[in-house]
Amino acid sequence: MFLIVGVEMEGAIQLLILVTLLLTVTTFILFVITVTMRLKQNRDEKRINQYRETFLPLIFEYMEENVKEATFEKLLGSNTLKYRVFEETIVKLLKNVEGEDADKLKRLLMIESLYKYHLKQLKAGNDVVKIEACNYFRYTNIVRADVVYILGNFVQSDNTYLAFSAASALMASDNFNDRMHAMDTFTKREGISKMALLELFYRFKHDNKSQTTEEAAFLVALIADKNLSTKKRALLIRCVSESNYYLMIKPLQSWLESKDEFWKEPEVLSALIDSQRIFLNSMAIESIKAYQNYPDRDVRKSVKEAVLVLDQEITFEKAIA
Repeated sequence: MFLIVGVEMEGAIQLLILVTLLLTVTTFILFVITVTMRLKQNRDEKRINQYRETFLPLIFEYMEENVKEATFEKLLGSNTLKYRVFEETIVKLLKNVEGEDADKLKRLLMIESLYKYHLKQLKAGNDVVKIEACNYFRYTNIVRADVVYILGNFVQSDNTYLAFSAASALMASDNFNDRMHAMDTFTKREGISKMALLELFYRFKHDNKSQTTEEAAFLVALIADKNLSTKKRALLIRCVSESNYYLMIKPLQSWLESKDEFWKEPEVLSALIDSQRIFLNSMAIESIKAYQNYPDRDVRKSVKEAVLVLDQEITFEKAIA
């Protein structure tokens, strides 16, 4: 019996030694990894500071037209850390300038080596990397033929963030069909936010100073699609109003005055009334007043706010007539 107990204790001690050894080795490996990562981080931080100190004076010289874009092309080489620091530096500077200076800085983001680097990212297998690349093309508004095809496929991705980044990037295309495809495909998705849609609506206008009947006709068809849910239709109406698509004033008013039942859904009706207030369309005030006693509280609230604003607008119009 004592012999059996001794053997069992010896086995337990050996097991304990083995476990202790494994824990020691594991701890040592983790320690080495942690130290290595920390050393790499410190080294990268030092390089980042060095790169930034190199780039900034040259960028300022470039702004004074004393340095050419080719200088940066040569300086960046194929170093991805340099790319990141360079882009971050340009983006920070862009927050403080506008007009011609902003255009100059943006041209630095379009140098060939950066373009090729992000094009390669678009073809990577990792969605996070693809999103980063889409954001580059979205920010620089570079949409060349070799990029359009890839972005068009990404708009249909199961990853909503990737689909949004690709759709937003495609809005820079001169080809109306590209922008239409991106808008139509992305807006049909479920679970998309109002902020995401608003960005697409703002970027959908090819020229911020004017809108086209072609764009308006597409938006009319998009919102009037009978396959849309009530919630999605109301959301699109709010986005088209808040992004100031003034060519949509008449279609929005005609929908407000329509007898079709799907325009009378409370959520849609409230959005249509709000749109007339946003556009200061005093021509619609009588149509809006017809809903003052509507059963839905949100609709009545929209009517009250619209009438208050539009009555003031009518008074102002009469005063300057």
